[in-house]
Amino acid sequence: MVRLDIALQVRGDYPTLLDTARYCEANGIVALALPDHYLASRTDPSEAAYDALAQLAGLARETSAIELSTLVSPVTFRHPAVTLKMAATIDEMSGGRFTLGLGTGWFVEEHDLFGLPFPDGRFDLLEDALEYTRAGLEGRSHDGPHYRISAFEIRPRPTNLRIVVGGSGPRRTPELAGRYADEFNVYCGPIDEMTARIELAREVAQRAGRDPEALLISTAGVVVTGTNGPAYRSALDAASERFQRDPSELEQSMRDRGNPIGLDAAETIDAMAAIGVKRFYLQMFGTDPERREDMLEALRA
Repeated sequence: MVRLDIALQVRGDYPTLLDTARYCEANGIVALALPDHYLASRTDPSEAAYDALAQLAGLARETSAIELSTLVSPVTFRHPAVTLKMAATIDEMSGGRFTLGLGTGWFVEEHDLFGLPFPDGRFDLLEDALEYTRAGLEGRSHDGPHYRISAFEIRPRPTNLRIVVGGSGPRRTPELAGRYADEFNVYCGPIDEMTARIELAREVAQRAGRDPEALLISTAGVVVTGTNGPAYRSALDAASERFQRDPSELEQSMRDRGNPIGLDAAETIDAMAAIGVKRFYLQMFGTDPERREDMLEALRA
């Protein structure tokens, strides 16, 4: 049985998200996160993609207990003033259950199709946006290389707005998480690599005068498992079709990357808990409700 909190990361139309959110609240799932992308597929622009912050505002009013977050919003999409005001609004609408995820952005195709800039130096852009956001939450000024905000108290005043920084970078991402974030979402990987990134984030937090133990460590990834052999094989076949990969090749690739897969997936997640990971966001893109239930049952067994 996994020894950390389970959350879900999903995408889809609003009825799908609302059904998933209600499932989470009824089944002890602590949080629901949405990816923030303007394309749902790298190969099929016709697949519907939605604005994550707009959807989360709706879910804020139709849920009462689960945490809601973006994993993560690219700083290339919106000026940080827009993101901050939207986040403060969702914080109020949810009664303090919203976590704002910020990242550099990586999906070149969606930037190209929408005409959004995809500049070099996006980590510098992210750091400036994080400092801007922190300054805005604390009512102080910030005059950075890209963004500027005056010292004033924004309204509505956020009551519990938290920031998550996530990504796979070995250095800048953990450093920015340690300096600015309440939650560090370290991508799945080999345990030694995850350990090094977590330790770096905590070291930076300590040097910045922050409590390193207050930094929530989470991870997110695709999990393929089942309660028995046939259920697992069915889940693997579905994942192979989704990712257009041979099942054996996908299985080996996921193991090499450290993603939980197979009937021993719970043991992989437990190994992450042992190095300080407190929350796992199961990425269930395209997972039907029946397979979702079997997967969660396998992890809880």
